[in-house]
Amino acid sequence: MEDVMEGTEPDYLCTPEQALHDVAHAETPVLVDFDETLCLRNSTEEFIDQAMFGLLAAVLLRVLEITKPWRWTGGEPTRDVWRIRVILYTMPWQWSRWRRFVQRRGPEMLNRPLSDALRQSRGRVVVASIGFEPIIRPLLEAMGWGDAELIACSLSGFDDRARGKLALVQSRLGAEVVAQSLVVTDSRSDAPLLAAAAQGQLVDWPDALYMPALRRVYLPFDYTTKVKRPGAKYLRRSILLDDFMYWLLATIALTNAPVLHVIGLGCLLVSFWAIYETGYVDNDRCGELYESTPKLSRQYATHMVATPRWQPWLWSLSLGVAGIALLRPDGELVRITAVWVLALLALHALFRIYNRVDYSTRVWLLYVLQLARASACLLVVPANLPGAMALIVQAICRWIPYYIHRNFGLKWAQPRMLVGRVVLYAGAVALLFIVDPFGPVWTWTTLAVLAFGIFKARHEFAEVVREASRLNDPKAGTTKG
Repeated sequence: MEDVMEGTEPDYLCTPEQALHDVAHAETPVLVDFDETLCLRNSTEEFIDQAMFGLLAAVLLRVLEITKPWRWTGGEPTRDVWRIRVILYTMPWQWSRWRRFVQRRGPEMLNRPLSDALRQSRGRVVVASIGFEPIIRPLLEAMGWGDAELIACSLSGFDDRARGKLALVQSRLGAEVVAQSLVVTDSRSDAPLLAAAAQGQLVDWPDALYMPALRRVYLPFDYTTKVKRPGAKYLRRSILLDDFMYWLLATIALTNAPVLHVIGLGCLLVSFWAIYETGYVDNDRCGELYESTPKLSRQYATHMVATPRWQPWLWSLSLGVAGIALLRPDGELVRITAVWVLALLALHALFRIYNRVDYSTRVWLLYVLQLARASACLLVVPANLPGAMALIVQAICRWIPYYIHRNFGLKWAQPRMLVGRVVLYAGAVALLFIVDPFGPVWTWTTLAVLAFGIFKARHEFAEVVREASRLNDPKAGTTKG
């Protein structure tokens, strides 16, 4: 179900029993929502879920979630247009699969009490959905509503989704008809339509269930981005633009094949995270079982994500071998692969221990986990001294907030640790320069790490500068201490 939209009038909330009574006795037009209302599932998600090559579809949709091309076509409302088009462009036979599926399963998805009430209504019945007409129409036919008047979005453009449901309905029916209508929907996003209607009813149907597409398909990072750290922002900022970029900056100066190096490190990153993520899964499950106040995201109880036992290892081993072959084409594939596998086994074991010990012990184990996350690539490729220092600083700065949180009871936040990274790294570089002015500190890696760190911390640096003031400045509001 969709989250409650701020500002939705509580007067629209209605029980299923009251909605069925009002619909059955309606003499005005009835505008009924489709997904999770007349249909007890989400038609868009069900359509994508029928993709023949589920793994390919999941990978393509993951790429979309990272790149977010809908930013240029009207924002988040147009996201599903991109998702459907990608499936159709890569699997054009999807329409025939969909028709066979709805003929077989469509009747099961019908909200029969609501359907019966609509049949009794004396008013004009219109199915109004922000879903897609080519997907919904065959499903309506399978449900016995093939002759229903349908207002839904087109797949040929982005305007229908970008304008919203109220504009879509008013463009087809006119504002006057909408103003006379009874609207029945489960979607909090339909608040403008509810407000424009003569009577609006916001109903959560007990048998309706939002089932995300491809929920049975495992992909690395799925649990992280959908449950542990919901949203694609963590994947982009903390894994790709942090873990991967520092791996790259620390090691690329010593390679003669930079393109293969980047691809190989990418394979190695996914290989590592496939196992690291199983630690997240185990951490949440242990928290639910053993902790009195577990720190679980809201999505832990509601989001359906595949967490198989062996598939992460298959992904990890296959991509690990591929990454090692690209990074070390010197005949040491077997030896380095054995080292990598042993390291992954040790990581898995360490996470299992970490998830089952007390908080005071976890403080020290977390540093080891963060050090492994920051520097695992060094098991396969070498780094120069400034690069290795950058990885150590990265691990320390990720560990410090947890140390503060567990030892001092303060909120687990990021107290400008991006600035802290730059300061710590610059200090270490300065000490190396003092010890050996002409030593290994003078490399492009040092400059690249500092430049990238300053760029990432630019907003924090700006805050530091804005808040800086003299102790005797009366405007600063400081007191003696």
